[in-house]
Amino acid sequence: MTRFVFLAIGVLLIAALQYSYWYGDSGHLASSALEEAIEREQRLNDRLEQRNRVLAAEVEALRSGLEAVEARAHGPGDGRGGRDVLPRRRRGRRSAGEREGLAPRKRRPPRGGPLPVSAGFERWPRANVRAAEAKGVLRTVPEDFEVTETLAFEPSGTGEHLYLFVEKRAITTGEAHRRLAEAFGVPRADVSYAGMKDRHAVARQWFSVRGPRDEAVAPCPELRVLRRARHPRKLRRGELRSNRFRIRVRAVSDDVEPHLRRVARHGVPNYFGPQRFGVDGGNVAAARQWTRAGRPRVPRFTRGLHLSSLRSFLFNEVLGHRVADGTWDTVLAGEALLEGAPSGPLWGRGTPASCDAALELESATAGAFPDIADTLEHAGLRQERRALRLEPTGLSWSLEEDVLTVECVLPKGVYATSVLREVGAFRDARAEAPAGGRAAGGRAAA
Repeated sequence: MTRFVFLAIGVLLIAALQYSYWYGDSGHLASSALEEAIEREQRLNDRLEQRNRVLAAEVEALRSGLEAVEARAHGPGDGRGGRDVLPRRRRGRRSAGEREGLAPRKRRPPRGGPLPVSAGFERWPRANVRAAEAKGVLRTVPEDFEVTETLAFEPSGTGEHLYLFVEKRAITTGEAHRRLAEAFGVPRADVSYAGMKDRHAVARQWFSVRGPRDEAVAPCPELRVLRRARHPRKLRRGELRSNRFRIRVRAVSDDVEPHLRRVARHGVPNYFGPQRFGVDGGNVAAARQWTRAGRPRVPRFTRGLHLSSLRSFLFNEVLGHRVADGTWDTVLAGEALLEGAPSGPLWGRGTPASCDAALELESATAGAFPDIADTLEHAGLRQERRALRLEPTGLSWSLEEDVLTVECVLPKGVYATSVLREVGAFRDARAEAPAGGRAAGGRAAA
């Protein structure tokens, strides 16, 4: 009998302890709810901080614009004793349409164009503002940045095109393309690839060469062939399923694991990376100069570079506004969804897929850069969409002393640098290379 009494008492004590552990004021459930509430408040604070930064930047831009107008209005260059003079509207003959009360025909922006706009990557806000506190160094050596392509299909094994899976080190995709053409003795038009890859990296990517030869002289020490296969047609741009990355960051100065866990849970803003815009946004500046000059004839590659940088800039502007107000991973009224997720515009001619609040934001952003929007609409590009959120798959990491190694798989067309940006403000060692040996910016993803 005594044994049963003690057993009953023990059961009651265990039940009381379990209840206290799970349902007490400081129990597990209460602690979990508190942690979730803290995380929600932290995300809200991050959004408000980003929004304050954007508002401050807009106020400064308005102040600068007002000062420029006042300086022009009060300038002494009018030749009439320095009186306040604003430029007069030139009087001229009205068109027939204007005389009849019809709306005048829309005209392209003047060749002078608007003032240049910085397209440095820091122009656009982070979703995780605290990631900027973590420091580190990228690309100390090419082996610190490895990328491996996966084709969207498997070569059939027969055909007039030889597919080559090559590993290149410290050379551009364009240089590898040229050297393969020389090695096989074919025109460069007979050699193609699916995507651009960075120079300062070890990249394993696919090329195709038209012709009967299966072997060729070794192109160069920086380029070696890992696999060969035949296929009936040439390899086309974008015919990739994904890219696998293995990236090493050295001299990491802060605890980055909370940032990595956040990336794994929430994803990251799907910005076009800094490689798309060139050093300090130089690609966008060059493209706008081309626009202001009336879009003269240029080589096909140069024209494509101008258009892609301008299109990517407008997309990043829309995404940057939505990161700042905390809606980059939220469905707005009138949202054009891609696989159930929010998307942003790749600007061009035609009717946008969005409407209501989403369209209002996108149109206001394009309206702030009329020269860019006009160029994209008249260049034969059509409206398309791109996801606002990027979710890496297979994300894993290890941290040994101050060296962080990150591995993940990303879809084609997105940038590993956009993932790393939400982990830390990592400095690229290439930026410190001598001017003569500095690598040209390539893509971190294809």
